[in-house]
Amino acid sequence: MIFLSEDSEILDQNVIATIGFFDGVHRGHQFFLKTLAQQAKKYSLKSMVVTFTNHPKLYFYPNKTTKLLTLLIERFYMLNNFKIDYCLVLDFDAHIAKMTGEEFIQFLKKKFGLKNLMVGMGNHFGCDRVMFPEIKEICERENLYIYKVNHFTLSNQRKISSTFIRKCLKFADVESANEMLDRNYSIYSTIEGKRQLQNSIIELDLTVDNLKLLPRRGVYLAEIEVDKMYYKCVLDIPDDRDIEDVPNSRHIFLYIFGLKENALSFYSKNVEIGVIYFLRENFLTEGIDSIDNQLVIDREWIFGN
Repeated sequence: MIFLSEDSEILDQNVIATIGFFDGVHRGHQFFLKTLAQQAKKYSLKSMVVTFTNHPKLYFYPNKTTKLLTLLIERFYMLNNFKIDYCLVLDFDAHIAKMTGEEFIQFLKKKFGLKNLMVGMGNHFGCDRVMFPEIKEICERENLYIYKVNHFTLSNQRKISSTFIRKCLKFADVESANEMLDRNYSIYSTIEGKRQLQNSIIELDLTVDNLKLLPRRGVYLAEIEVDKMYYKCVLDIPDDRDIEDVPNSRHIFLYIFGLKENALSFYSKNVEIGVIYFLRENFLTEGIDSIDNQLVIDREWIFGN
């Protein structure tokens, strides 16, 4: 996939494009992106995803907290897995915010060879927030073909959305979130400190970008991959008032079972955590007086299940 900016151009090529923020790159997004690649191949077009560096809500409501399922680098990494030819990455700034839907479509047609536009059931864009009936009229005036894709639903007919995934994480329902993502919810973090505890357990002190949505405070079963091996962990997400955070980030703690401390030496300063499910509210259960004793109990329970 080739990444483009507003200053780029696509010349002498016909493009089928779709527009969205794709936060989480969940199963609905995945279905959409696969359909885009299939349509491009079917009609001998180049496929293009149009997305933004910053969430539009962060532009319109800068003082309102908007947490993301995927940070920019995570989103780029995931989008790169879908055999899309181009990814046009735009800053959602005053210039973009003032464009009408028609002006935005004309911009894509003029600079990026837009021939076909693929939209979802609830898509809207432009300062006039045009939706499918208006988008269709604009495309007809611009001699463009419009292709509408229906919502992707789970077997229980539940629709998937980034908003609903955020709600699940807010209430610690990680399993439902993971079902909609088709993977474990990932947290990319930076290692601030590490120490070897008893019983071959490593403790990592980690920081996470403040824009990243963390599940509700509590203790979770998680896993990490090191050298193509997966290791089970206990993830502790404390209340953000319980610990002094590094500016623009939050602290979390990870306890890894069966990994030697020097195995992380090649791991740079970053680690990706896959959150599996919620275990409990507080790190220490009733009657347990130390981290080491609690982790011994956790290890026996995790590997016994």
